Amino acid sequence: SVDENGVVRTYQSGNAVITALLGDVSATCSVVVTDHIYTVADVVKIALDKDALKLETGQSASVSAMGFSLNGIEIALDNVDWKSSNTSVASIDGRGLIKTYTSGVAEIIAFLGNITDTCVITVADHVYTLDEVVKIIIDKDALNVETGESGKLSVRGFAANGVELPL
Repeated sequence: SVDENGVVRTYQSGNAVITALLGDVSATCSVVVTDHIYTVADVVKIALDKDALKLETGQSASVSAMGFSLNGIEIALDNVDWKSSNTSVASIDGRGLIKTYTSGVAEIIAFLGNITDTCVITVADHVYTLDEVVKIIIDKDALNVETGESGKLSVRGFAANGVELPL
């Protein structure tokens, strides 16, 4: 549309012809409207898909970032830089994959230039259960005892990842 001051407003992509009339005299202007293609240059805010995660030591998880334009249009991002505030607790790679190492708290920070967002990672030690025992070992292969004597055996249990579990 065009108003009395000549301001053209667009509503969707396509073509239009604006005609100005003054009596029998006229002039036209061809208007081509295209959809704006949003790029990283339009990003004014980034948001991670998670604000916080609770994980156990040895677990992995992933986060991703989405960009937003000034008018709230989502913009896909593939060039975000990542950082962990405490790499002894958790690290993150360039694809957003988080690995945990020890109990504690770390902030995972996504950077796009000077635009950032953060996900707080709380890592707790894994609490193993007897259901996770996949291997047991008796401390002796053989026990020789005489009648009336006793002997002592002990058993050790292990999880699939090799961690020894208390039995």
